[in-house]
Amino acid sequence: MTNSVIVSHVKMVNLNMSFINIFSMNKVILRIVITLFVSILLNFDVNVEANAKTIGNNSEMVGIAPSERENDKYQSMTQLEDETTEGVDWKKSIRNTGKEILIVAPHGGNIEQGTTELTKALADKGNYDYFSFEAIRPKNNSELHVTSRNYNDLMLNSMIQNRKATISIHGAKGNEKIVYIGGPRSDLRNEIEKKLISRGFNVMVPPDNLSGKDDENFINREKGNTGIQLELTYALRKSFFTNNDVRTKNRTYQYNWTHEMYVFLDALYNSIHNIYPNT
Repeated sequence: MTNSVIVSHVKMVNLNMSFINIFSMNKVILRIVITLFVSILLNFDVNVEANAKTIGNNSEMVGIAPSERENDKYQSMTQLEDETTEGVDWKKSIRNTGKEILIVAPHGGNIEQGTTELTKALADKGNYDYFSFEAIRPKNNSELHVTSRNYNDLMLNSMIQNRKATISIHGAKGNEKIVYIGGPRSDLRNEIEKKLISRGFNVMVPPDNLSGKDDENFINREKGNTGIQLELTYALRKSFFTNNDVRTKNRTYQYNWTHEMYVFLDALYNSIHNIYPNT
């Protein structure tokens, strides 16, 4: 065997050994990656379980809502009304007869579809007062959203005075049928949670930005006025109307309201009546 042949064999052996070493190293790295991935999954399960909360004395386990919320174009209702046109961009529907219960849709009409209809239906069923701000643009209605802590509408500020309870109905994002219940803990909040769960609705705890506990939130501005903030996902609100159609012309007519809408409505009414039977 010539020297050149021997050198070639030696080089090939070294090359094979390099491949073997690389393969062995890759196996070690792969095992490390798999171990880390399994550890992450286990920790995720623990965190999910830790984040679950119990509603009142009920054993139902509830999760946490997504916390995303786009920034508002208008930083107050005063700014919104100064820079837009009533009757073109928005309108207000109000009943103010001095009843002790007030139902509010602060982002009604085409901002958070279905909240105006639910607000008025609940107010009619219980003979309560209501306030509904309704976006009526053909498009870009979400621009008319003003967050509750900045909601300085003069009429609403006047209406929340001398009430036993103010219930604010909102819409949240979501492809699952969920209602997030916020506001300071109270007998009324506990009763609403209990009733909705008993009727088969999926009740969850909202994240901090949807919790309704901020002192500046209009539901909490008056002492002695119990504040409740309900956030209904898009999927749940769609289920209140035939064919999941939340367009204005479909929402307007009660014959397009589904059984699920009436069950939800009845649960809210009975909750209020149980806590405030003489209102």
